[in-house]
Amino acid sequence: MSTTHSNRSTVPPTAATLPVAKPRRKATNGSVRVNLTHYAGTSRFTHHPGEEFWYIELTLDYSTDIPGPQPAPALIARAKLLRVRCLHIEEIHVDLDQISADMGTTGFAVEVSSRGKLADYSMHVGAHSTFLVAIDVVVDPFWRGRRLGPALVAVASGLLDADITVLTPFGLKSRLDANGEVYNDYYLPRPGPDVQAKVKKAWRTAGFRPLYDGVVWQGHDIPEGHSFNKRIKAARDRLAKLDNQVDNAATRAWWWRRVDRQLRYAAKLAQTQ
Repeated sequence: MSTTHSNRSTVPPTAATLPVAKPRRKATNGSVRVNLTHYAGTSRFTHHPGEEFWYIELTLDYSTDIPGPQPAPALIARAKLLRVRCLHIEEIHVDLDQISADMGTTGFAVEVSSRGKLADYSMHVGAHSTFLVAIDVVVDPFWRGRRLGPALVAVASGLLDADITVLTPFGLKSRLDANGEVYNDYYLPRPGPDVQAKVKKAWRTAGFRPLYDGVVWQGHDIPEGHSFNKRIKAARDRLAKLDNQVDNAATRAWWWRRVDRQLRYAAKLAQTQ
């Protein structure tokens, strides 16, 4: 006769030994917000009075049952912007080139076109005109394909009362940072020609036209004021409609992923302090 030994306990499970299921977290009442923020240091008022840096952000927030402080809203899209007032700038392309080579190219495109395509907009030193440069536009991968980038830039153009908006459209690879926010990584190899063509088409569809050396532009007043006002309204409507489209499982799941990353990062920071 053989004997079989078992390491499993024969004691019946009790309430104390049964596994406890984690309560499901709830998120309700999604809210989409647009935030426009001036972020340059005050020293620029003295040394660079004609240049103002801005961020415009599109974020999503939910009411949750998480105890304690609520997580920050999750970022849907962001545009980094430079507003240039020609009245307070000495040399457009030189001043912008001090920021970066790409910005210098943008400034030169504005200068060489000031007597041609931009003649009606007085884009020259000393003029009472303002142009907006969209330096960096990024949209979270979950939200791409909805034309949110151009819509966000159009809304910013209206809020900042720019006469024209200029940018250089090109596709970049994006990544998530430790806080769960997407950003464009300029150090990674750029996507191939199909992606570049898709990006350029998106901005062309949004009303931007070639200016010079890869830079594109959109006029906001003379002689395209009426059509631009229609584009501004369409952009605002596009962003406003998101409020009615976020109450679904896929969007909440995306939001939880971003918030969990945010909370883990905050907890890690707290441990190091």
